Amino acid sequence: MRVPRAPWVKRFAKAVLPTWLWGLLRFLSSPGDRRAIANFLRRRDLRLSLSTRVRLLLRMSWISVHVPCAHTEKEMLEVLSALFSLPPDQPGVIVEAGCFKGGSAAKFSLGARISGRHLHLFDSFIGIPENRELNENRLLFPVGSWAGSEEEVRRNIARYGEISACSFHHGWFEETLKHFHEPVAVAYLDVDLAASTHACLKYLYPRMTEGGTLFSQDGHLPLVQAVLADTRFWEQVVGCPIPTVEGLGTRKLVHIVKTATRS
Repeated sequence: MRVPRAPWVKRFAKAVLPTWLWGLLRFLSSPGDRRAIANFLRRRDLRLSLSTRVRLLLRMSWISVHVPCAHTEKEMLEVLSALFSLPPDQPGVIVEAGCFKGGSAAKFSLGARISGRHLHLFDSFIGIPENRELNENRLLFPVGSWAGSEEEVRRNIARYGEISACSFHHGWFEETLKHFHEPVAVAYLDVDLAASTHACLKYLYPRMTEGGTLFSQDGHLPLVQAVLADTRFWEQVVGCPIPTVEGLGTRKLVHIVKTATRS
């Protein structure tokens, strides 16, 4: 199943089809997403009934129609699957760093409500900060890009997600995360900059509970890869041996499962 790519065909289909059907077709338009959805529905290690999974997928498709999203459904389901596979008695909240317009946050808020956990959202809400991260002498991410105001993010989550499951932390990561002391079960970083990744790992990884998972949406960026692969950074800044970063160098969404620290 593929949503037509010609702009006029897409506009026509969106105009004549019921919103729910257009959203479902768009949700299923990618072969990778379809495989991920099928796998999500049949996985036995997730602590969800089939009806709950179907309702969640339908609500996620609705979010994808109404909120600009810089991710694939396959990526969202990978994060949510890590959340739903955790034992109910494992401590820890959910953290998202980098919200854009609130599409991923709205989806994670649904997962937070279902799992009985709380979602903490960290963002400047004014876009990318000043930086010197260059590619061929050009800024990879100009100042102010990828911005979504806190009001816009709140509104999207309230309309399409579960706002009661969320707390908002407004400011630069280096300032807000150092005051955050909750244990973390699942963390999702979509922060674009190596400097922002550095700050998030420094403060969040030590808060991860054993068996929890930290995801980075920026595994395709060479400067972020360098941070994730820097043994000295992990040992001297984070304070632990370098962990295994699954997918590093081959995938956009990479992840680390927190294990007991080696002596």
